[in-house]
Amino acid sequence: VSTVANALSFTNTTSGLVNISNTIGSGNTVTVTGSNTATGVNTSITETSGSLSVGAGNIAASTTASDVLTLTAAEALNASGSITGHTVNLNAGTGIGTGGAVSTVASNLSFSNSTSGIVDISNTGNTLIEGNNGSRNVTITSSGTLGQSNIITAGTLTTTSTGNTLLNLANQVTGYSGSTNTSGNVSFTDVSGGVSITGGSSAGSTTITATAGDITLGGNFGAATQVTLDAQSGGIIGSGTNTVTAPTVILQATSGIGSAGGANTVDTAATNLGFSNTTSGAVNISNTGNTSLTAAGNGSRAVSI
Repeated sequence: VSTVANALSFTNTTSGLVNISNTIGSGNTVTVTGSNTATGVNTSITETSGSLSVGAGNIAASTTASDVLTLTAAEALNASGSITGHTVNLNAGTGIGTGGAVSTVASNLSFSNSTSGIVDISNTGNTLIEGNNGSRNVTITSSGTLGQSNIITAGTLTTTSTGNTLLNLANQVTGYSGSTNTSGNVSFTDVSGGVSITGGSSAGSTTITATAGDITLGGNFGAATQVTLDAQSGGIIGSGTNTVTAPTVILQATSGIGSAGGANTVDTAATNLGFSNTTSGAVNISNTGNTSLTAAGNGSRAVSI
């Protein structure tokens, strides 16, 4: 159904899909509310030229596992109400949640933002995510666990969950900050060629893996039990100011951990400290407080603790 409206509401109760395409014009916003409780069908709302805002009356689709709710805006996608469906796809051109986090209730959540702007989404319940925002920032908050169904591409990715955050597919980001609230571990993998850890605090453990490039300490971060940094084809680069804090800190690299002179020393606050550097480069770590060295090795190369 093609419409030209600045406010749009829909209701479908028993059977059949919902597919609406609206044209409000560039620079304008259509406000949409509605529900489709029919099962075994999809719901699609598209704004072809302007922005789309979910109104306070919410948008809800069937939560049957096969059903998909897709919202698409040529420009921005925002929401004052919530978006509910089993699988929710959010697509925009100039940002998702630019006016505040878009609230979703979805078991599977995907996002795609093509041109400019941030992505900011807050989900209720456990969810699997995937999405692409190019080199721009993405914030995902979940009141439950956070996993992924496909890769995430972003500038800085910031995640917060209650329960585990497990994002170990071939993600491509420049920065990452992962936190869990009352429980749960953080585990994140990046393949882009280097990642900066910009912050984060885990109620359990934190494991960061970079399959290529360096791991850089871009902010203070820590965990309640253990932090493991694994630079599988690069080094771990400190800032001289940012600190990794946990009872146990494990640092694994191939081309050096920190550097001499303090400017890029890896700063830790750990009672148990382990490191392994396999191929080249020195190890330079500065720890605050008493510590015990556990597994430690740098071949025949220099180590400064």
